[in-house]
Amino acid sequence: MAPDGSQVTRRTIDPYSWPSRSTGNSPNWSPDGRRLALTYDGRFSEKGDAIGLINADGTSSVLVNTSGMDRAPAWSPDGTRIAFHSEAGGKSDIYLINSDGTNQTRLTNSLEGTYAVTPDWSSDGTRIVFSSRVCNPCTNWDIYVIRVDGSGRVNLTNSPEMDDTNPAWSPDGNKIAFVSYKEGERDIYVMNADGTGRTRLTFSERVSAVAWSPDGIKIAYSAEWEGNSEIYIMNAAGSGPHVNITNHPASDNSPSWAR
Repeated sequence: MAPDGSQVTRRTIDPYSWPSRSTGNSPNWSPDGRRLALTYDGRFSEKGDAIGLINADGTSSVLVNTSGMDRAPAWSPDGTRIAFHSEAGGKSDIYLINSDGTNQTRLTNSLEGTYAVTPDWSSDGTRIVFSSRVCNPCTNWDIYVIRVDGSGRVNLTNSPEMDDTNPAWSPDGNKIAFVSYKEGERDIYVMNADGTGRTRLTFSERVSAVAWSPDGIKIAYSAEWEGNSEIYIMNAAGSGPHVNITNHPASDNSPSWAR
């Protein structure tokens, strides 16, 4: 759709989606605006969820990864690679793969019971931000960054009473937005790229995902009110109105901006 909520057009049509009888979610625009990477919900597939690509007009659906339980694709700034998380053996790790499906590499190396999920790229393509936690017993979710060669892993948040998830890097590389929640409240926070200057932008909006506009001026997000999720847009500083641009009886989630 357009940023004002107009021109809504359907781009995946079950059972057109691949694998058969699956649906697409967590879309992410390629830098050139010609393709969407998405998670194919593989509830009817033997291998489970997979990462796929479709053209912006909804044609030419192609799987680029079929190892199973692969989710949350994110394009590199140059459009040559896709980061995603994959669950296997009781853990979840961040992986990188070329956009043609070649050269899959594991970026994180989690132990069993450790989860690393929802990656996003820095604007210069040198680092990945993601959310992670350890279980048995379970710790809180925190935000981490790691270099694309797998070195230099750093914990940016350490919030014993809060779960920090779904990070999104600002286009200028200076800020990271994320969702933090406690006791059912899920709100948007931003911090500097080094983890300092944590600031809350929303209050009790039950947010599930955030996405910066390409110019860094706006943030789109999905939030749930009375059991229904909608897409909203606000100023990146949190000021001014928070505009509902979907206003639809169905749940609308996981916004992504075309560049």
